[in-house]
Amino acid sequence: RRLAGAGLVLVLAACLAATGALAQYKPDPSAPRADIPKSSQWNASHIFADEAAWEAEMAAIGADIPKLEAFKGRLGESAATMLDAQNATFETMKRLYKLYVYAQVLYDVNQGDAHSRQMQGRVAAIMPAFGEATSWMQPELLEIDPAVIRNFMAEDKELAVYDYYFEELWRQKANTLSSPEERLMALTGNMRSTPGDAHESLLGVDMKFPDITNAKGEKIPVTVSGWSALRSSEDETVRGQARDAFFGTLRGYENTFSVLLDGAVKSHIMTKDARNYETCLDAALSPDNISPNAYRMLISTVRENLPRTMHKYVDLRRKVLGTPGPLTFPNLYNAMIEGVEPEYSYDEARKIIVEGLKPLGKEYTTLLAEGMDPSNGWIDVYPNEDKRSGAYSNGVLAKDIHPYVLHNFDNSLDAVSTTAHEMGHALHSVFSSRNQPPVYAGYTTFLAEVASTCNEALLTNHLLAEADDVDVKLMLLNQRL
Repeated sequence: RRLAGAGLVLVLAACLAATGALAQYKPDPSAPRADIPKSSQWNASHIFADEAAWEAEMAAIGADIPKLEAFKGRLGESAATMLDAQNATFETMKRLYKLYVYAQVLYDVNQGDAHSRQMQGRVAAIMPAFGEATSWMQPELLEIDPAVIRNFMAEDKELAVYDYYFEELWRQKANTLSSPEERLMALTGNMRSTPGDAHESLLGVDMKFPDITNAKGEKIPVTVSGWSALRSSEDETVRGQARDAFFGTLRGYENTFSVLLDGAVKSHIMTKDARNYETCLDAALSPDNISPNAYRMLISTVRENLPRTMHKYVDLRRKVLGTPGPLTFPNLYNAMIEGVEPEYSYDEARKIIVEGLKPLGKEYTTLLAEGMDPSNGWIDVYPNEDKRSGAYSNGVLAKDIHPYVLHNFDNSLDAVSTTAHEMGHALHSVFSSRNQPPVYAGYTTFLAEVASTCNEALLTNHLLAEADDVDVKLMLLNQRL
């Protein structure tokens, strides 16, 4: 769109003011959501213009899901019918994702908001209906002679895209149930998510931690989002108080946590027994075609190398800090050299990350800069009261909209590294969805951390190369370790 000269000046002035505001903003995990700069928040309207549009799609998909059963008993008719059924299923799944992510984007930044929680719950309640409407599909496909499906794929190039999907389906035939049994499994989905949902609500909203006091006598709130900053404070008194406040409060709910964990374990056991797996580990790994031997090999490799890695590092940390006896929690995360680590504004972090990731190429860093710029709606930058702790990237809408990255940036080096990490996930999703058909655009948990940790390694390499002070280099090496 064209702007008159005066209008352009006003727009540029507004952009500069927003950037300046972010540079001056000091993250506060106890701040109400209303106090967080709008210019640092992700944009839910990129998914749906408003809640009314979301409600309209909720009604539409509720009416459309039962229509999927029109394909029942007809998958073997022709290549065209089979293709239509697959495409309709994945298109409906994508629409459900959009509904869920919109509600999630609203809820995760304010988990105390009952309305957005209700919206998320309403989408979750539709999922069993979708599972029920499609529960017959895989059993029916398995009843068709594989030679027939291969012939269908040979005559229809669009259906041939599903070749790997069908190969995986045949591989897991022994663990796929009959249509009525698959329907029952689909109907249990919401119930089996309860332990995780309850844990998230308990820890993120209901649980309150006592304040602590710093050396100046000032009260400091303890929150889940602000926990990492407190445990690494340069004030040992703050670190010790934070440990007692945080873990002491958690310990007060140990029976509740144990019941929730027991519920999660029972869900795993149900899946194992219902699908005829030998162990829960087999049931967890088989869908991604991962060998239990590979899983156990990774664990044994870590254990074998602990003495020359983690144990060696902890011993070095104890010596550098001059700590007598064993290293206790309040001295695990603090800087080994005090007063060296600078604070980084989010704008500074963006510039550093783009520079550090230049080895990945211009196409990558251009998209990286776009995603990290809050004005583009991808990322929710700062912590606030009742916001979900930690960080994540949700990339299921990467092709049609963009990923959504939740952050709790606190101006630390760790926060800069976390930004690079989460953008690794986000761009992994973007490039995967651009280069793969929808059925394969996702990636397994087993591989998910490759792109993200690669970004962290490149960033640290860059910072080390740029550092001209020995103490700064030591700080960076410690951060890497």
